[in-house]
Amino acid sequence: MFTSPAEVWAWAPDLDARPTGFANVARVAQEDGHAGVVLNPAGDPAPLRLQAFADRFPLS
Repeated sequence: MFTSPAEVWAWAPDLDARPTGFANVARVAQEDGHAGVVLNPAGDPAPLRLQAFADRFPLS
């Protein structure tokens, strides 16, 4: 997960950056069987466990 197009392009210059909300990212991560996401993996990465956000973004 990235906080800006510049972060996306630092990770992979050929990718297309598109905005989305955290709830969508969390839903897809859960559907794909991931425990969390990494925020800005090309810079100072921050791992975010999905369970930490379950009260705000229900992970059915």
